[in-house]
Amino acid sequence: MAMPARATQEALVADLRAAHASFRARMRTLTPADRRAASGNRGWTNGEVLFHIVLAFQLVVILAPMVSAWGRLPRWTSRVFAASLDLGTPLFNPINAFAARAGARLITGASLSRMFDRSSARSLRRASSADD
Repeated sequence: MAMPARATQEALVADLRAAHASFRARMRTLTPADRRAASGNRGWTNGEVLFHIVLAFQLVVILAPMVSAWGRLPRWTSRVFAASLDLGTPLFNPINAFAARAGARLITGASLSRMFDRSSARSLRRASSADD
């Protein structure tokens, strides 16, 4: 049985709030040396992973209207779109890694936290006001 839309929305809002609290708690404990240290994600530093998380929150807000519109299209269009994204993976992966590395070097500490706060707030507003 599917979860009612309101319950799903409330769960999403709760998850976003928990993610925000977790990110902020982690940012308060990390020193600059901690951010430069290797992460559990092989080949990435903690700072690169943190920047990637912030970037993902920014993209969620930007892409949400597209996802909403895509949900009104026939299902086969999603399969075609997914296949086109799969074709772009070899190009996307190095660009994604470069962006995380550059972002971690250029945006650190308090600036990264402020970026996350803004993106998180926008995601929360979007989720709180979304229709079914």
